[in-house]
Amino acid sequence: VTELWQFLIDDLIHPDNALPDELRGSLLSVGGWILQESDKIKHGGSEDISGIISVNKLVRDGLK
Repeated sequence: VTELWQFLIDDLIHPDNALPDELRGSLLSVGGWILQESDKIKHGGSEDISGIISVNKLVRDGLK
């Protein structure tokens, strides 16, 4: 999950990304949250992955 979101964030911040600024900003916020939560889980600060799963499902469904 972290590798995917890091890839997406890198693409979103690239100057050639053609998405509207508002959408890019929203996706960057989501990606930042995912990375923070993943880091907490990785380092034992949390065991609850339900939020990460829910957000990723919402993003996935939004891409359909």
